[in-house]
Amino acid sequence: MEYLDAQRTFRIVRKDYLAARYDYVSAMLQIERVLGTEILEVQP
Repeated sequence: MEYLDAQRTFRIVRKDYLAARYDYVSAMLQIERVLGTEILEVQP
């Protein structure tokens, strides 16, 4: 039972992390469009 709770918590935290990362990148891209310059490095 504890394993299932831990797994559920992990998935919730991971989903929240990925959503926050998506929001961050979206905001940075919006700033880049306004400034007309690249801020984020593209990693291969």
